[in-house]
Amino acid sequence: MKKMTGFDIQKIFGKNVKSNRERMNLTLEGPSEKTGVSKTCIYQYEKGKTFAKAERIAALANSFQIPVSELFKTDDVLPGTPEGFMHEFSEDVKEAVVKITEEYLGKKKV
Repeated sequence: MKKMTGFDIQKIFGKNVKSNRERMNLTLEGPSEKTGVSKTCIYQYEKGKTFAKAERIAALANSFQIPVSELFKTDDVLPGTPEGFMHEFSEDVKEAVVKITEEYLGKKKV
């Protein structure tokens, strides 16, 4: 399984900052005014170019009215993981792999 890097976390954080800002129908100005963080800085977070200090992470979460943990959640599948490998294939292929695996495991004594 691929280990997550600091860069992965930075990208996830940026994606979640942007999605929460858009969810609230805000421009960059909205969270900037609420947090005191410049629009440029928020834009850089969203693009994964820089990472926020703890105080700014908390301020952004508060401005979006969410727990800090929400800024680090991901439903994305990371490349290099088994899930990432399977993500590349169509549903038919995925179903066939599951069926073959289940048949194999059924024949093999576990």
